[in-house]
Amino acid sequence: IYVKSTYGGDSVHLGSTTPCQPVNIITGALIASVADATLDQLVYSNDAEVNNGGLVLNVTDSLGTATGWSVSISVANFTYTGIASNQPPIPAANLILTGTDTLTTITVIIAAPGSGSGSYAQILFIELNIPASSSAGTYTSVITVTTSTAP
Repeated sequence: IYVKSTYGGDSVHLGSTTPCQPVNIITGALIASVADATLDQLVYSNDAEVNNGGLVLNVTDSLGTATGWSVSISVANFTYTGIASNQPPIPAANLILTGTDTLTTITVIIAAPGSGSGSYAQILFIELNIPASSSAGTYTSVITVTTSTAP
C-alpha cells in the first residue's frame, strides 16, 4: 500500500506533491489451540462405559493472505496413573469426535481461499469409550492441534 499526499496550492503557495511513502503491512500468524477439554468423572464399573465431554477449538488467522487454511486434531493413547499395576492405556481410537468414527487424526475446520481471516471458536463434542474393567485411576492423553495454510 502506498500513500500519496497532494496539495493543490492556494494564492500564496504553489501546488505541491510529496513522493509516495510506503506503508508496510506485515503478515501475522495462523494459531490454533484447544481449550477447556473436559470429560466427566466416572464411578468404576466392570462394564464398558461411554464418557461424554467437549473441547473448545480456538483459531486466529492474522496472516492477511486469505489463502485459506485447515486445522487438524490428533490424540495420543490415554496413559494410566493409579494404584493398579500393569494397567494398559485406553487407545486413542477410543476417543471419538461426535458424528465421526475416531479422533485419532481428523480435520475439524477448513477456511476456503478468500475467507478465514479473524478469530473463531468452535465447540467439539467428544466421547471416550472406556473398556470394561478399566482400573480406577487417572487416564491422561495429549491432544495435538496442527494448522495448514492450505485448505
